[in-house]
Amino acid sequence: MRFLTLRPCVSARAIHLKYFPDRFKIGFSLSFPADGDSMVPSPHGARVLGPFSRTDHSTCRRKGASITGVRELLLNEEIHSRVIVDLIPEARRFLWIVTADIKDMHIARGRRSVPFLKVLAELVESGVAVRLIHAKEPGPLFRKDFDKHPVLIHSELFERVLCPRVHTKAVIVDGRKAFIGSPNLTGAGLGAKHPDKRNFEAGFITDEKADLEKLTTWVDELYLGEFCRRCRLRAICPDPLDRE
Repeated sequence: MRFLTLRPCVSARAIHLKYFPDRFKIGFSLSFPADGDSMVPSPHGARVLGPFSRTDHSTCRRKGASITGVRELLLNEEIHSRVIVDLIPEARRFLWIVTADIKDMHIARGRRSVPFLKVLAELVESGVAVRLIHAKEPGPLFRKDFDKHPVLIHSELFERVLCPRVHTKAVIVDGRKAFIGSPNLTGAGLGAKHPDKRNFEAGFITDEKADLEKLTTWVDELYLGEFCRRCRLRAICPDPLDRE
């Protein structure tokens, strides 16, 4: 079992149609919990979720909830703590990660550090569908660690695709929360590197409905190769995403 230079033989479109039938644009009906602290998605089955519904603002006001949701600014090492350590393990249905650069990143787990690929493998084993979209092929250390997790090679719940135009850095968890910011999936960006050695980074966590709808729709279209046909860099693309 070896790291694959190109994406797994089961195409992105085939996996998408298997787990997300009807070519849905991912969306969530948002409701407010009793304490009114944040918005949460209403369940619509294991993986296929329903379209956005209008929020009953009168109900929100009665519960004291914020109609606009929450945006939280994170800086530097706060990003590792809030996104990698706290947010990503919360995934129960799906995790989408978009990054330009990708390296053999390690993360904090208690007093130890573990490869981030181990975290992804554990999520896939628990039934979470993981998409990893990146612009550059990773180096030998990433490939070596990747080969230690057969589930990332064989499971249809894990899909890795490459697009050279990607410069986005984003993490989407269950369509419920998202992080958008500057750091790549590298040790100095999102990883557990010491505060005095890591990159200076910034980004936001959001649970705002409009943010989530716009971001998840765009990432879904990117994943399915909707931009490939008119892409002017197609000639140098190693594996166009609209290829069956």
